[in-house]
Amino acid sequence: MPALTTRPILMLTDYGVSDEYVGVLKCVILSINRRVQLVDITHQIPPYDIYTGMFIISKSMKYFPPDSILLAIVDPGVGGERKAIVGVTDIGKKIFFVGPDNGIFTPLLENSEVYEIDTDSVLRKARKYVSIEKLSLTFHGRDLFAPAAALISKGEKIKNISKGRIQNPRRIDFPEPKVDKSNNLICGNVIHIDRFGNIITDVQIELLGNWPACEIDWVLVGGYKIQAPLVSSYDSVNPGEFLLIIGSYDTLEISMREGNAASKLGVKRFDKVEIKLR
Repeated sequence: MPALTTRPILMLTDYGVSDEYVGVLKCVILSINRRVQLVDITHQIPPYDIYTGMFIISKSMKYFPPDSILLAIVDPGVGGERKAIVGVTDIGKKIFFVGPDNGIFTPLLENSEVYEIDTDSVLRKARKYVSIEKLSLTFHGRDLFAPAAALISKGEKIKNISKGRIQNPRRIDFPEPKVDKSNNLICGNVIHIDRFGNIITDVQIELLGNWPACEIDWVLVGGYKIQAPLVSSYDSVNPGEFLLIIGSYDTLEISMREGNAASKLGVKRFDKVEIKLR
């Protein structure tokens, strides 16, 4: 059996898993490159939620295999004025990326070269392997982005499927926490809520001072002042109780053991968080 390509395709979309969209993407890719390895990062990004897609990329990209291709499709502007792009970046390893120019690739744009995809070139090359009659108005993932990623996985050079370099690809700014040392107060932001209802903040572990010996007096979020222990495991509290924990991304999380903290507190992404240190 032939060896797998050295360029796996990592897939991130808001397509969900109840429709055929993800399966069709994979069929198109495999029609072009039968040997490619496909990795599903997630297809459960909330619909149209570019920011969450960007957040997941920012927190997972250090685990991407070298010379892999990120196919990221969260595309509320499909068919509109946003450009279709292909790029390559150096984050200590070379990573290719393909998708819409709407800010989702912000974490990868440092030390990158970004190009506008040449639709005609991609379609012409893809049609040697798969039947794509025309570029649809609503499914560029199938007709453009998946073929472009598949062609790159086979070794196609970016210059052969692009119009030219883009100097200012779209970026989205991350919020930044602020520290008030005189009052032992950290003012941060809710930047993500996962499917367990964990409230993930942008307060990095370094801001908490002498971790793990630091002590938090209270956390104010969603209009509620929470006094909960800062623990190292969920089983440090009883089921249904709040806890504070440093999550897998080394930021402070507000959680509820075997419960949904975000739902309980009515918290949404971008809500402000205040943390009072003792």
